[in-house]
Amino acid sequence: MDDAAQLDEASRKLGRLQERVGAVVIGQETAVRVLLAGLLCEGHVLLVGVPGLAKTLLVRTLADGLGWGTRRIQFTPDLMPADITGMELLDEDGEGHRSMRFVPGPVFTNLLLADEINRTPPKTQAALLEAMQERQVTAMGTRHAIERPFMVVATQNPIEQEGTYPLPEAQLDRFLFSCPLGYPDRANERRVVEATTGVAGPEGTRIDAEGLPSMDELVEAQKLVRRVPAPEHVVELALDLVRLTRPTPGPTLEEARAAGETKSRLLAKKKPAEPPKDSPHATVGIGRRTPEVEKLEAWVRSHVAFGAGPRAAQALVMGAKALAVLDGEPAATLGHVREVAPFVLRHRVIPGFSAAGSGITSEAVVEKILGVLG
Repeated sequence: MDDAAQLDEASRKLGRLQERVGAVVIGQETAVRVLLAGLLCEGHVLLVGVPGLAKTLLVRTLADGLGWGTRRIQFTPDLMPADITGMELLDEDGEGHRSMRFVPGPVFTNLLLADEINRTPPKTQAALLEAMQERQVTAMGTRHAIERPFMVVATQNPIEQEGTYPLPEAQLDRFLFSCPLGYPDRANERRVVEATTGVAGPEGTRIDAEGLPSMDELVEAQKLVRRVPAPEHVVELALDLVRLTRPTPGPTLEEARAAGETKSRLLAKKKPAEPPKDSPHATVGIGRRTPEVEKLEAWVRSHVAFGAGPRAAQALVMGAKALAVLDGEPAATLGHVREVAPFVLRHRVIPGFSAAGSGITSEAVVEKILGVLG
């Protein structure tokens, strides 16, 4: 099957999956689309929303439709790394011979739901980091590979901050997309109430897996995403978006921390400064440097402490390609980059103190940059 035929078939089956998941998880069409794009990119997704917005139902329904194995971990302050990755146990056979045996943890699955990931200490969060990035777990010096496909969907409650451990920037950067979940509108909320208070109950609606992509077909679709072309102007827009989030030349947050600086001290020391004319942090693509862009650069220098890193540009291009496959388009477009940009950049941009005082969030920064670049 050539790429054109494969694209058509993948788009049809994925569109069918999106419709059926959307019929069960009412009012969260954007989140469904972002999750499917994350699947196609072999990336991980962070869902940010208050309780009761069907985050768990969304992941479970998606796994049912794909025929994937799924596990759920409720992150709590007393959760230990071994509760995620597994542990080595001492076994003894009938003859008295002892040996170590690895018992896999819940991370060894296809689709892992990490519920309220910011409620567990950094040591336990770090245990998930290796699995997300390397797709393997190291126990007692032995590496255990996690079979593909593998995806982590983590949830985070933005309201309750007491007793939470904010995710470090290095771990946030491992999430390809961060997707906020909002309240449904009145019509959709009525549909939710009617669907969950009837005879069938809240668990009564199950997805029909007939005609949906199999695991092998999804793996082939993931390979297809990488073959989808991204024209030069699409890549240039992705680079412009990412580079305009960066205020002034200087060390990354990880480099500064390695030198012994704390985040609060770094933010306090950050002051607006005019970058050199040839600064790689302040340039955009050829023909795009306008007075509006120069004003935007000055605004970013005043309100942003740290911008997005190179992973963000990679995520923008891959996300645009994935949306192209979902839409049945032969190539990624500027519209796809603009659509995916908020989900790629919102968790990678760190506003400064002046922004916090003015109520400017990372989402507002991304929206302003998109508004200028058009």
